[in-house]
Amino acid sequence: ATAAAAAAAAASNVKKKGDDEGDVGESNKDKFKEDFDGLKLFPGYCPPMTTIMIFGDSNAVEIAERMILEAVDNREQKQKQRQKEYDRKREEKHRQRTLFHLRHAHDYEDLELPMGASRADVRKAYRRLALLWHPDKHMHKAPDEAEAAQEKFQRIQKAYDRLTATEEDERVEQIAS
Repeated sequence: ATAAAAAAAAASNVKKKGDDEGDVGESNKDKFKEDFDGLKLFPGYCPPMTTIMIFGDSNAVEIAERMILEAVDNREQKQKQRQKEYDRKREEKHRQRTLFHLRHAHDYEDLELPMGASRADVRKAYRRLALLWHPDKHMHKAPDEAEAAQEKFQRIQKAYDRLTATEEDERVEQIAS
């Protein structure tokens, strides 16, 4: 009678495959729902889950679990590292662009443009000012006015050349990349 009772008790403790999978999945879903609800990010949201079944003795299962946790941790570390690298490059590019604008502040002033204007704006301003201050338009005026127009035209032309110089742009791009 005792052997039969022990066998019946053991049989009642053994569960068929899949009997408690729903329970475990539901409890994990509830746990994640509580975590996300607690954060008030997305009430009722449950992130997608992957279930992994590991077979083997307890030592092999422990090693497999450790490897899986390391893989997840490595993924998170790589993601953080990529974000840091992206932020660093973005900051360096911003720094280089700011230095370029500061070096050419007087060029923007000569072309009557705000600091950091686009190439198209630089071209438009150059053409507008070149027509306005071209020496040929001022050669019939007083000599000092013609000379002032010549000087202003040369400043405009040099400012345009410096702002559209591809050598410096390539150097800035190379440093920023």
